[in-house]
Amino acid sequence: MPWPTWSRPCAWRRSTSPGTSSPSKRRRSSPAARRRDCPRLPAPDLAADIEEAGWEPLARHGYRRYEVSAFARDGLTCAHNVNYWRFGDYVGIGAGAHGKATADGAVRRIAKPSQPRLYLGDAKGSATPVPREDLPTEFMMNALRLADGVERPLFAARTGLPLANIAESLDELADWGLMRKGRIALTPHGYRHLDTVVARFQQTKGVKQQ
Repeated sequence: MPWPTWSRPCAWRRSTSPGTSSPSKRRRSSPAARRRDCPRLPAPDLAADIEEAGWEPLARHGYRRYEVSAFARDGLTCAHNVNYWRFGDYVGIGAGAHGKATADGAVRRIAKPSQPRLYLGDAKGSATPVPREDLPTEFMMNALRLADGVERPLFAARTGLPLANIAESLDELADWGLMRKGRIALTPHGYRHLDTVVARFQQTKGVKQQ
């Protein structure tokens, strides 16, 4: 069978939570039945082996992993997604769409009504400022999804906060072998512990201003 000519395939591990069940069993209303029907995930070591087994043929056919779940051949990465992960601004159009806008030194998340009827009556939606103390975590949650990460000056450019807010954590994580030195980017080992690394930036206290 010839290999598909995809531009940007995605590969990720599905997770389930209590209450998740197969379509054929969703008619069961008992919480206990839904928990019992919840698909079981493989053990962590086996799950890692499955992931690597899936990545190998992608690499063999010229696809490079450029984001947690996204692969692309050279020059074919998704510009919209890269902008998103670099904490850039973007416009959401349509019912249920989301956007992000930076203006007057504030970062705002924009949400449009999810129901078409409500959207037609309020296409502007709502804009919610991101608290400044949450910006380090929000930035890192996005930027660290990229395999090559981002340049350090981008933190101040996109959040309006000095790098000093996260410099200590960056250096500490680099000493632990989880992040690269001189760049906001994970090592291969750190990539396997993305959630743990991001959680380290949730501990940022006393946000310094520019």
